[in-house]
Amino acid sequence: MMLKQFMKGIIFGSLSGSIIALLLNPNDGETNRKQLKEKLDELSGDVQEVTNSTKQLTQSLEQLQNEGLRGVKDFTEEVQYKALNFEKEIEPRIQRIQEAIMRLKGNVEEATEKIASSDKS
Repeated sequence: MMLKQFMKGIIFGSLSGSIIALLLNPNDGETNRKQLKEKLDELSGDVQEVTNSTKQLTQSLEQLQNEGLRGVKDFTEEVQYKALNFEKEIEPRIQRIQEAIMRLKGNVEEATEKIASSDKS
C-alpha cells in the first residue's frame, strides 16, 4: 500500500516538475514537445522498472515465506523424532533407577530393623 502511494508521489512529482519546466522553458513548442516526449519515455521506462522490481520482491518474499514455513515444519518434526528416540533410550535407564531405588529402600528398611532389634537387645 505504501509502495503504491510512494510511486504515485514519484509520478506526480515528475509530471509536475516537467510541466513547470516546460512553462518556464524559453524553447519553442516543437523543442518542448520533443523534450516532453523524451521525458515521458524515460519516466515510462522507470515506472516499468519499478513495477518489475516490485514483482520480483513480492515473489522473493513469498518464496522466503514458503521456505521458512517448510523449515519450521522440518525442525518441528526433527525435534519430535529426537524426543521420541530419547524417551525410548531413557526408558530402560529409568526402569533400572527405579529398581535400584526399590533395592535401596529395602536395604534401608532392613538396616533400620536390624538397628531397632540390636537396640532392644
